[in-house]
Amino acid sequence: MASSHKRPFDGDLKVHGIEAALEILRDRWGVPHIYAGSTSDLFFAQGFVAAQDRLYQMEMWRRSAGGELSEIFGIEYLELDRRARLMRYRGDISPEWNSYGKDTRFILEAFTRGINAYIEACGDDLPLEFQMLDFRPRPWWPEDCLLRQFSPRITYNTTYEIARAEMIAKIGLEATLKYFPAEPQHIPFLDPEVDLSEIAVSSLADLVSLPIHSSPGPDGSNCWVIDGTLSATGKPLLASDPHRTMALPSLRYVCHLVAPGWNLIGAGEPHLPGVALGHNEEIAFGFTVAPFDQADLYVEILAPNDRDQYLHEQTWRNLTVEQDRIRVKGRTQPIEVTLKFTRHGPIVW
Repeated sequence: MASSHKRPFDGDLKVHGIEAALEILRDRWGVPHIYAGSTSDLFFAQGFVAAQDRLYQMEMWRRSAGGELSEIFGIEYLELDRRARLMRYRGDISPEWNSYGKDTRFILEAFTRGINAYIEACGDDLPLEFQMLDFRPRPWWPEDCLLRQFSPRITYNTTYEIARAEMIAKIGLEATLKYFPAEPQHIPFLDPEVDLSEIAVSSLADLVSLPIHSSPGPDGSNCWVIDGTLSATGKPLLASDPHRTMALPSLRYVCHLVAPGWNLIGAGEPHLPGVALGHNEEIAFGFTVAPFDQADLYVEILAPNDRDQYLHEQTWRNLTVEQDRIRVKGRTQPIEVTLKFTRHGPIVW
C-alpha cells in the first residue's frame, strides 16, 4: 500500500483494522489488484484504495444524495439539498438490511472501515480538493452506502407520465396512444376531476436539474449476449453497455478482488464495494437500465383554506410536515427547511 494519496503507489503502510498483511498491486493503467487472506480484509482494502483514488468524488456523491452540499459550497446549493432530503429513503433500516444478502452488512462495515483508515492515514495531507474547500470528510458508516439518489434521467417514466398527460390535453387520448403509447400498453383512466391542461413537464424542472450528476441528454443502456456457436472461441460473449455520462473522474471504478472464495475483476462505483460489471472465474455479468415503470406521480388536491391538508377518499387529511436543518457555509446557524408529504410520498411541486 502507498504511504500517501500521492503517486507513486508503492511502499508499506501499517493501518488498524485488518487481520493480516495483504498486497495491492497496481498495473500500468492504475487498476488495483487486491490480494487478501479474508473477505473482511479484501473489502477493507477496496475501501482504502477507492478512497485513495476517488475520495473527493465519493464525498460529493454522499453529500449530494444526503443533502449536505450547502455546508461546503454555500447558499446556492440550499434548494438542491432540500430536494435531496425530500426524496431520500425514510423506511425502517432493519428491513432494508434484511432485503440484501446475508453478508452485505459485514462487507459494508469492512469497506467503510477501509475508507476511514485512508482518511486517518492522510492526516492533514488530504487530497487537494479538501484543502481548497477547507473541510474534512466525516467518517463513513455502512448506512452511507445505502443512500439513494433520485435521478429522473434513469427513472424515465417520472417525466413520461407528465408528458403523456400534456399530449392528451392537446391532441386527445386516441392520438396520444398512437404516437406515445404507454409501456406496457394500456388505456389510461382519465380522472374527470383533474384538468390535464394544468399539468406541465416544467413542474419537474427543479428535480431534473441535478448539477452534480447532470448529463446533456437522456441516458440509454443495452446488454448483448452472443451464443458460443457464433463466436470464434466457441464461448459466449457478453457486452454490457449501461450508458452513463462521460466524466472525469469516471462514474466507474475498476478493480480486481482476490481472497478465499473471491476472484473477480471489473467496474463498480467508487462508493460501493464489489464489482457490478465484470467477470469471475466462471461467468461474466453486467446490467442495463430499462424503462420500467419505477415511479408514480399523483395530482393532489389541497384544501382551499388550509394548504396543509389534502383530499384523499373524500376526506381532508393533514399533510405530514417535517422541519429539517441544513448547514450552510458562511452561516453560523443552520437554515430550517420545510418538507411536506402525503400518503403517496413527497410533494415535489
